[in-house]
Amino acid sequence: MLGHQRPALRQCSNSHSAPFSAWHKPRANQLAQCRWHNGSRKVAARALAARSSDVELVATVAHLLRWLQTYGAQQTSNLEPKRFRTNVGERVGLIACRDVQQGEVLLEVPESFAVTAIDAEQHELIGHIAKECSELVAMTLWLMAERSKGSESAWSLLLQTLPDSTASPLLWEDQEWAELLTGSPVLTEARNRQSALQQQWTQLVKHFQQDADKYNQAVFNEAVFVRTFCVVLASTSYLPSAQCFAIVPAASCLGRTGNDNGCTLDYDTGRQTVMVVATRPYREGQEVLINDGRPNGELLLSTGTLQDANMSDCLYFPASLIAADRYYSMKAQLLESFGFGPEERFPVYADRFPIQLLSYLRLSRIQDPGQFAQVCTPPPCTGGL
Repeated sequence: MLGHQRPALRQCSNSHSAPFSAWHKPRANQLAQCRWHNGSRKVAARALAARSSDVELVATVAHLLRWLQTYGAQQTSNLEPKRFRTNVGERVGLIACRDVQQGEVLLEVPESFAVTAIDAEQHELIGHIAKECSELVAMTLWLMAERSKGSESAWSLLLQTLPDSTASPLLWEDQEWAELLTGSPVLTEARNRQSALQQQWTQLVKHFQQDADKYNQAVFNEAVFVRTFCVVLASTSYLPSAQCFAIVPAASCLGRTGNDNGCTLDYDTGRQTVMVVATRPYREGQEVLINDGRPNGELLLSTGTLQDANMSDCLYFPASLIAADRYYSMKAQLLESFGFGPEERFPVYADRFPIQLLSYLRLSRIQDPGQFAQVCTPPPCTGGL
């Protein structure tokens, strides 16, 4: 059986979401300036070897789609799994089984089949611990506990479609960091996040040590925790209407795009289902992707993958006031009124940049106070400077 009775998905917002909730929400980030495409085969091979073969996974996902349709999921016949070749091996995604028009629903999954922090908080083994954790950490504990049950887990069919590991830099060794991320701002971010996970485990292990007989060390240890956390990062989606993270059966197999040319994945409060809706037409056989909005640096850290020509990629351009400027205090006050500080970093994309960057740079240099107001007056339909 997959899924069970529990409170509505729209009620699953977790008050302990910081700091890990920022992992998944779209936000500006630096380019993944790494030698991933040339040197990551051994890293990816480690992740690929840790899961069942792609042939078996295709069959399992197809079985899951049929099972979901039997138990109330709608439109599952619109999708079918397919193996895709990449520069680091093969992966399994979902393609359209027919021509699809913009606005069509490609998949509709009842909320009772989506795994959220509620499932973790209600779990008989780790529920009391999960209530003190962020959503993503709680779901990591849930996945660790359910996997320990093997085929006896009520969620075994879903678990078979999830990888055992990923190629996220959080799982790399120092030598791989040096080889693949030297010169990339992603390296610092990877170190910071790995450190945060280690601190999180230090807090969690106290619970497990208090009842060592209850928690098998082969299952509940730091290595498994970090690896499982990376799987949760790669498999969950943030549902804006429900304000929570969820592992949605079948939808977790959908690839992601930062180019805003995929589908939306969100919770429908009226139908109480999670829906995948096409935002553009699809031809039969085309891969169905989910609009993600994250640049490659974030995708690499969270999912262990990169997207070619990701239009969400950006570099940060630093801008600041001049400390020796005689109008420094006046300019700083003006910037503060618009939500900016004396030092800022603005995202610059391949095809665009924020107009606030130009206004900020101009304000930092002009010496006529009479022009300050002109610089700080926002153009129509824009905010800030």
